[in-house]
Amino acid sequence: MGSPEQVREHLRFFVQPPPFIRLTRAATVADGIHRLHPADLEGYRRRQTEAARQGRFTKFVPASGGATRMFELLLHYFYHVDGDLKSV
Repeated sequence: MGSPEQVREHLRFFVQPPPFIRLTRAATVADGIHRLHPADLEGYRRRQTEAARQGRFTKFVPASGGATRMFELLLHYFYHVDGDLKSV
């Protein structure tokens, strides 16, 4: 949960949103997108588990409709079938 000042800052975005950004091209791997190396995945899992244990990570929210569709099957499996993505 954010501080009162952080909440006020977020609310200011509703009143005076930042200007739109004109994109010049789509992001691709190595040009805006970083592909995770399989050898690093276990370390990322441990960091996420520790952050969740400390209450710093509670929910994954995809930032776009495309991302929502991309993770739809995994999220359905997590919330309605197993609750543990390690078995996927």
